[in-house]
Amino acid sequence: MNKQVALPLVFEEFQLGELRTGEGCVIWATTAAAARIRFDIPRDVLNDTLDGSVAFPNRAAINLCKQNKEKIEAACQRALLRAPKADAIALITRDFQ
Repeated sequence: MNKQVALPLVFEEFQLGELRTGEGCVIWATTAAAARIRFDIPRDVLNDTLDGSVAFPNRAAINLCKQNKEKIEAACQRALLRAPKADAIALITRDFQ
């Protein structure tokens, strides 16, 4: 049986994204091996998985991420299992399920 195990990650603070993140948020994490991974959280994924609203200002995106920190960190862990060698991963709706 080939079971993937999530690496422990140490997360930094949420930052505002830019066009490549669909103007959502970004969070960096460091692995136990000191590798840094960028997790992009597109605005549409924030809407679909956490909020459901169509539009909100950028600062509200950061606050939404902070309020849902545990869910986002768990989604980052699942995304890393999906793309274990990546140094930048865009979260998708499936990562939150």
